[in-house]
Amino acid sequence: MSKTKQDYLNDLVLIAFRMDEKANRQHERTKKIQRMASLAKQGLKDTEDFKRLDMEYRHPTVTDFGNEMSDLQRVVKQLKRYKWE
Repeated sequence: MSKTKQDYLNDLVLIAFRMDEKANRQHERTKKIQRMASLAKQGLKDTEDFKRLDMEYRHPTVTDFGNEMSDLQRVVKQLKRYKWE
């Protein structure tokens, strides 16, 4: 059975939710790294808070939106086939 316009819109919403979740995780990570930088600037590198953050964020990680972008492009391509007002 072929997908309908509504099915594609539903897919689009699910993709948006996944992207939002990743963006929220990235934002939380950024806030914690900023907290760690603030502690370092204040000369508080010996505190437990700094050491915990340093252990957690010592190695860089990348938030990959590649799968979501591929899915988004696929769904948008299908949605372009429909007439929009």
